[in-house]
Amino acid sequence: MKSDIDRYLKENNADALWVTGAAQHNPTMVYMTGGGHMTQADVIKKIGTDPILCHA
Repeated sequence: MKSDIDRYLKENNADALWVTGAAQHNPTMVYMTGGGHMTQADVIKKIGTDPILCHA
C-alpha cells in the first residue's frame, strides 16, 4: 500500500523513491499516479512528504 512506502524506504536505508517513464506499460507509474495519459513523467517520494509529480 502507498501508506507503507515510507516504512519500506526506512527499512532499506533509502531517502527517496524515484519512478520515471511513461504511464503506459509502467505498472509502478500507474500505481503511483492512478493512471492517465503521460508520455514522460517523474514521481519523487521523499520520506515524510507527499509524492511530487513532474510530467510533460
